[in-house]
Amino acid sequence: ANREPLQSAIATLESRNSELAGALGNLDSLNTTIGNASTDTAGLAQHLNTATQTTVREANTARGTITSGAIPQLNTGLNALSSTASTLSTGITSQGSLIDQSKHTLDQLDKAASTTVTALRDTDKALAGVQTKLDTLVTDIKALS
Repeated sequence: ANREPLQSAIATLESRNSELAGALGNLDSLNTTIGNASTDTAGLAQHLNTATQTTVREANTARGTITSGAIPQLNTGLNALSSTASTLSTGITSQGSLIDQSKHTLDQLDKAASTTVTALRDTDKALAGVQTKLDTLVTDIKALS
């Protein structure tokens, strides 16, 4: 007769032990999931940092290309154009040698226009390079999403 309450208590304890084992398993699984999420978040942060650093580096490179190449060439072309305009003005005031000076001035103007066209083409190429790098960055960032 005394065995029945003990067996009932043992059954209750075994049931509770089984429930706690299940809860412990769930906690272990949750811990693994949280660890994986933390690792994934750290990886994403690293990829985002790399993409940001690449963007900054490429923007600086593009700026350097424009300021060291295209802009000075454009400035040279504009200076040549200004010089040509000055030469043309002098030629007009000198009636005696007007025809010879006009031919020379037109040659200079042609060279200035050619220099300006070259500078504009270089600027266009530099901007196309920047656009390509920005497109690559957008693709990289979308891939990280």
